[in-house]
Amino acid sequence: MPSSDLGGSAVNMSVEVENQLRECRREKGVSQQDVADAIKVDRRSIIRYENGVRTPTLATALRLSDYYERPVNDIFHLEKIVKSK
Repeated sequence: MPSSDLGGSAVNMSVEVENQLRECRREKGVSQQDVADAIKVDRRSIIRYENGVRTPTLATALRLSDYYERPVNDIFHLEKIVKSK
């Protein structure tokens, strides 16, 4: 990751993707298997996406957006993490 100099101390910055997938699924009242079947992925993938273990591909994120009828940026958020050295 790129380092920058802020006030004389080196800082590493990384980005993590946070999501609202579990909340979207619960609002819709469907199971993980229902979502997996609808967007043509394995149920284990849905579990991993909801738990933040994996990030879906862009194509999968777009299918999830269509399925939940919500914009992608309402479901997925970039979280910047700053670590000082």
